[in-house]
Amino acid sequence: MEYCNILKGVIDDATISAISFHFVLVNYKYNEEFCKALGQQVRRIRQREGISMRKLALEAEMEYSQLSKIERGVINTTVSSLYALATAMNIPVKEFFDFKVPKK
Repeated sequence: MEYCNILKGVIDDATISAISFHFVLVNYKYNEEFCKALGQQVRRIRQREGISMRKLALEAEMEYSQLSKIERGVINTTVSSLYALATAMNIPVKEFFDFKVPKK
């Protein structure tokens, strides 16, 4: 009988946890041209500064693969990631946005 009470307590806790879980809808926008142009700008600046991708990823405390995806424009990166990259290269973050988005 004691085992049943313990099991009931576990189930009750799980039910409470499941009830308190909720979904948040996010309006996710991805502009391929913008992300590619931004990535090319990040790459231009990195190369101008003479920093390898591996070194920059290490300095910015991000995965090499994430930096690669940013530079190729295949992800919609975060402002926090751009801030980390700018800080690692000792440049203002606004420099990343000094580019023109190609017209379709």
